Amino acid sequence: MTSASIVTVRENDDLELAAQEMAWAHVRHLPVLRNGRIAGIVSERDMLAARADLGKEANRRPVREVMHQPVLLADPDDSIADAAARMTEHRIGCLPVVRDGRLVGILTRDDILAYDAKRPAPPEVTDLLVRDLMKRDPITIVGDDALLNGARLMIGAGVRHLPVVDQTGRIVGVLSDRDVRAAIGDPRRALHDPEVRARVRDLRVWSAMMTPAITVREDTSIAEAVRHLVDRRIGALAVVDDADRPVGLLSYVDILRSLMQPPAANGEART
Repeated sequence: MTSASIVTVRENDDLELAAQEMAWAHVRHLPVLRNGRIAGIVSERDMLAARADLGKEANRRPVREVMHQPVLLADPDDSIADAAARMTEHRIGCLPVVRDGRLVGILTRDDILAYDAKRPAPPEVTDLLVRDLMKRDPITIVGDDALLNGARLMIGAGVRHLPVVDQTGRIVGVLSDRDVRAAIGDPRRALHDPEVRARVRDLRVWSAMMTPAITVREDTSIAEAVRHLVDRRIGALAVVDDADRPVGLLSYVDILRSLMQPPAANGEART
C-alpha cells in the first residue's frame, strides 16, 4: 500500500482542487475526509463524468456531490489475496487502509499488480500465459459506430472495455468506460435522458477511443502483461492474432482473480 504522503481532499473541497491534487500526485483516487475520517472516495472517473455533464461548472461543485459512499476499507493486516478479492467482487480500483478509524494508507489495483510482478512466483504462476486468463471472443465495435452504441454494448454485456476494429476486423483502438464517461458523462443517463442523448448522438467511437491499442498475443507471459498494465496505467489489454484481429481481452480484474488465493506454504501448488 501507499502510506507516505497520502493525498486526500475534504468533502467540501471543490472538484477543481481535487483534480489538481490528482494531477500533482499522479493518482486516480482520492480519499475524502470528514473530521479526519474517511467519508468517501472520489475517482478520476467520477470527475470526468461530472465534467462531461456540467462542463466548467463542475469545477465549482463540492467533492461530496460526486464521491462514492459508503467506502469499502482494508486493514493493514489484511492479506493481499483478500484485498484483491474485495476489489474484484465490487469492481473497484482502490481500498483505503484504516486502523482505529484513521487513514494509514491506500491500496490500488496498480499496487497489487506491481507487487505481484516483482515478487518471486512459484512455477505454476510463472508459467501462466495470457491465454490462461483472458476472456475469449470479446465484443468489438467499429470505429465509425456511434459512441452511444458503444456505451449500450458495455452496459448490456457488463464490460468496461471494447476492442475497436476497422471494416476488415483489424484492431485500431480500445474503448474503455473511462473514455465514454470523459466524452458523454454517465452512460446510463446519456442513453435515457433525451437532452443528453441529443447532445452526444453524433459522437463516434473513434473520437473517444485510445489509439493505438496496447495489444499482446496469447502466448505472452502474464508477467509481461502485468508490466504493460502497470506501466501504461490501463485497465485491459486486447489480445490479437497474427492478423491483428482481436481474439481475447485481458483485464486487471482477470489477473486480480488469479491472486485471490495466496501462495501455498511448503511448495504446495495453488488450487
